[in-house]
Amino acid sequence: MESVESSKIFTGGFIMNVLAATPRTISAIQKADGLPIVMPGGKSRKGNIPGTGGGSSAYSGPFAVKKLSDTSVEVLGYNLTDNQYWNNYIIVGLIRIELADGASATVTASGYIYVGITYVGMFAGYVATLAHASILPAQDDTHIYVPLAYVVVTDSKIASITQLQYGIIHYPARAG
Repeated sequence: MESVESSKIFTGGFIMNVLAATPRTISAIQKADGLPIVMPGGKSRKGNIPGTGGGSSAYSGPFAVKKLSDTSVEVLGYNLTDNQYWNNYIIVGLIRIELADGASATVTASGYIYVGITYVGMFAGYVATLAHASILPAQDDTHIYVPLAYVVVTDSKIASITQLQYGIIHYPARAG
């Protein structure tokens, strides 16, 4: 790694690490203490990715796609084992909508589990729905499609789920 200086600054009751790099490129940035980054809720997210497998992946954040049956999946925003609750928020511009926890979709062939975000008018705003398709639909002026996971079906049963979306969905400054 190139020359990196670390200094501590006391600001408003918090000690912050400041990195000054020379030249302007750095190959990696890590916390100075070497500890994992802790997400809101106080739980370490280290080791919870990549989220592949038969729907029992370690990912437990927003839009976690889990196997519900041999032919269906559900999208959860929480992990009961860790007592964590994450809202499945979608933020479009300044408007926040939510995909309900436990939203489900039937899976008939290998393909994408995705959220369809539809603009329904100035007063109604946006609506989010969960769906499955072998390929993602084309986006247009009133529809956004966000892939959450890719599902592989073998012998008419869900064989594996690969999580594609981590965290909330955010589209800044999108107009209807």
